Amino acid sequence: MPHPSAAQYDALLRAIYAAADPGGDWAPAMQRASAALGATQCSLQLLNAAANGPPRMLAAPGVTAEEAALHVAHYRKVAPFSGLGLALANDRVIVGDNAIDVETCRRSQYWNDFAARHGQGFHMMGASISLDDGRFALIGMLRPEGCGQFDAAETGLLGRLVPHLRQAIDLRLRLDAAVTGSADAALQAGALGAAAVLHPDGQLHVAPPAFTGAAARLGLSLAGRRVTLPDARAAARFTALLGRLAEGGAGGALEITPADAAERSFLELRRLPGEAPLLLLTLRLPRPAAERRAMLREAFTLSSAEADVALGMLEGASAEQIAERRGTALSTVRTQWGRVLLKAQAANTRELALLAGRMLGG
Repeated sequence: MPHPSAAQYDALLRAIYAAADPGGDWAPAMQRASAALGATQCSLQLLNAAANGPPRMLAAPGVTAEEAALHVAHYRKVAPFSGLGLALANDRVIVGDNAIDVETCRRSQYWNDFAARHGQGFHMMGASISLDDGRFALIGMLRPEGCGQFDAAETGLLGRLVPHLRQAIDLRLRLDAAVTGSADAALQAGALGAAAVLHPDGQLHVAPPAFTGAAARLGLSLAGRRVTLPDARAAARFTALLGRLAEGGAGGALEITPADAAERSFLELRRLPGEAPLLLLTLRLPRPAAERRAMLREAFTLSSAEADVALGMLEGASAEQIAERRGTALSTVRTQWGRVLLKAQAANTRELALLAGRMLGG
């Protein structure tokens, strides 16, 4: 029966949120979860909303690559408990022994042709995790027949982890989608956001590396394990937001854009489902210039030079400043700016800024 200490539980949460960091790996988090839950094998899979395609295996500690491939290719379809996670309510932890007759499992093709031969666990516990983009993740824990089925304490611990897994997977999927095809993936991923877990009084509970770095870029202090905003007005709003959440109210967001930034940044705070004493704090940093330039090019079919001019104008530079910076004639910059407005079907910088603001999240 698992009773992890506070330090062990925090280490597990840190591993989960570290997996959402750019370049993070789900395997360490799943290995820690497996050990805490008394499982010998586990898996974390990503499926589309219709569940009509093969899953993407995010991590499968204790399972060889060959076994994972066999499972994805065929045996997941004939496993007695394969449909349980989809049929039941999202985020509900299920125990296979309670839903599938033990003898039915023992007689199944899945057990005789695959699981028993490859040393897969007989007892199963898992959950289906709903995600923001309509997809869902499946987490499964396995252990041998002689170890007995998963008990109430173990299902309760997995239930406590599910909200954190959802938040971390959602964040990682947003980062992965943003950096696809980018030559500067790490920079762009770091610009989209990072998450930490707070106590209701504002004290940090879990702060992964990406969050620490993001906080420093936005001028936030984490001294004393507390989040402190440099701007007095934003700090007051943050305190009020914490108070509202502590009283059971809704979360919210506030702008925390540094004075020298060209694009807006935000802090979002909300309660973690199933974890009443804990809050999720997400920072959204401004995208780097390289990404904004690329997005302008794609959205308005601009040339590289036109996108550079457009970005300069949107950041408040004059045509003269842009010409000097780019080493081109003023007449060339003005011609390129005219083409930008024509392609974007905008009358002036203000209209272009409104269009670009919707596209860039400003």
